[in-house]
Amino acid sequence: MKHRFMSVGFLFQRGAAYAVATIIIILIFSLAAIFSEMVLQPLIGYWYIMVTALVALALAILYAPLVRGFERVTDRLFFRGRYDYQKILRKISHEIASVIKLEQLARLVAVSCLETMKLSEVSFLLPDKEGGRFRSIPLSVQRYKKLELDLDNPIVAWLNNARDILARDEVRVAEVAAALDRLGIPVWVPIIGKNRMIGIIALGGKLSGDAFTPEDLGLLTTLANQTAVALDNARLYDEVVTMKNYSEEILQSMTNGVLTTDAKGRIVTYNSMAERITGRKLGEVIGKTSEELWGKRGTITQAVEQTFKERSYLNYETGISSPERGLVPVAISTTLLRDSQGKKTGALLSIHDRSELKELEDKIRRADKLTALATMAAGMAHEIKNPLSSMKVFAQLLPLKIDDPEYRKKLEEVLPREIDRIDRIVESLLGFARGAAPAFAAAKLESILDETLKYFADQAAAAGVRFKTNYAPLPEIEVDREQIARVFSNLLLNALQALPEGGEITVTTAPGKKVEELLQTVKIKVADTGHGMPAEMLKKLFDPFFTTKYGGTGLGLTIAHSVVDGHKGFIDVESKVGKGTTFTVTLPTHQ
Repeated sequence: MKHRFMSVGFLFQRGAAYAVATIIIILIFSLAAIFSEMVLQPLIGYWYIMVTALVALALAILYAPLVRGFERVTDRLFFRGRYDYQKILRKISHEIASVIKLEQLARLVAVSCLETMKLSEVSFLLPDKEGGRFRSIPLSVQRYKKLELDLDNPIVAWLNNARDILARDEVRVAEVAAALDRLGIPVWVPIIGKNRMIGIIALGGKLSGDAFTPEDLGLLTTLANQTAVALDNARLYDEVVTMKNYSEEILQSMTNGVLTTDAKGRIVTYNSMAERITGRKLGEVIGKTSEELWGKRGTITQAVEQTFKERSYLNYETGISSPERGLVPVAISTTLLRDSQGKKTGALLSIHDRSELKELEDKIRRADKLTALATMAAGMAHEIKNPLSSMKVFAQLLPLKIDDPEYRKKLEEVLPREIDRIDRIVESLLGFARGAAPAFAAAKLESILDETLKYFADQAAAAGVRFKTNYAPLPEIEVDREQIARVFSNLLLNALQALPEGGEITVTTAPGKKVEELLQTVKIKVADTGHGMPAEMLKKLFDPFFTTKYGGTGLGLTIAHSVVDGHKGFIDVESKVGKGTTFTVTLPTHQ
């Protein structure tokens, strides 16, 4: 009765308002009736009754507004404090809706209840992550009580079942009453969201000792409803922040640089590895386009533009200019980003730093070259030793046979030939050892091949060999024109020497690997119809000084292999005895 129906203050306020309004109405009506009978009757006769009725009607209409006016007056006179905090609680219920962080929400509810209702204590409880109990959110607020309640606690069970405010004065269940007395908190307000209890507001008694009125409980219900909405928003925000932090941790821990753009090409995401690779800090790039940062022809700009044209890259090797590190070798993979309707929303670039790999490759190449040089040195010693032995014999016989015409004739034949042989070996070795770095420039393969074929045209015609070409339409590729021409010369020379009785040499070009319709490599094949080679010979074909031809140095294919390797390409050979040999050179389109 005290909380729900007949608050003494409520009855006093309403009773006073109605009593005063009724007395005033009666007085006015009495005065109007006396005035009509004594003054108006002699003047207008019995029509004064009509005037009295009109006055009564007017007073009846004015009665309700008059009562409401007196209620406002009595509110201000007798319940000014309660009138103020109820107004504040209504304001707080609107403020709660804009809070999205759990701790801020708990602080706002707790502080507002403590200060406006002048409570002895308050607590704001939420279910823990395991869902086994309700715990109060830790807050550094005076008169804030820390509580923990298991789900089987009588208070929690009652709130779950009733879904209504629990007040100590209303409880008739002994078990619930005992739990309330043990905790010393008289009012518990459940927060209901999505048909389940998602929180509890526990309120201590008022410091003034006053009871909670129906208006108080109604306002607390409104507050709990607003808090339920805010809790859902706060939990959603917390999940979003958690996922964002999780994604950010993954992004920052990746060993590849990651860069994303929006549909207009402006950079949205940029992790720490991307900073290290490109040499540009996060603050410099966010919100800017790749063209503003790297120029229209920059590697990243081109990759973004090609991706928006739906020509994605996959492990595309290139270089990125860094203000700190110079040209950084990288491999780029890109993906076009789309929303659920398939609309383009941006581009994602994954940038792999290949600096360490390149250094390792260079070390391996240097080691291979040193090994090859060691093999060459041994082979060179063997190759030079034979002509030197002949020359030594002639030198030893010179004092004895200087006048012998046959000796002098033999000397004239052998000595220049062996010297030329030594000279060729030394020149080939020097050419391989110097191994100048390639000077890359765009060139058409067909042009280089035609020039090389033209150079060997007379030699081929004399040997009865026909040249046949089959060129595919290919773009320009980046090569060292002089070095690649030397490779083709070696291959054509080998093919010509394999056809002493004539035959056919076919030179073919073809596209190689493609990624999203973007050409990555090209292939050049030189095939002859010669005698071919057995499998055991193929294994030694690129070894220094290995040769099957009289007078050959055995360095031609070794040098060709070195040049192709310097172009980051490959050279393969297939051969069958009696059917011929095919060399295949694979070169990247870009360096």
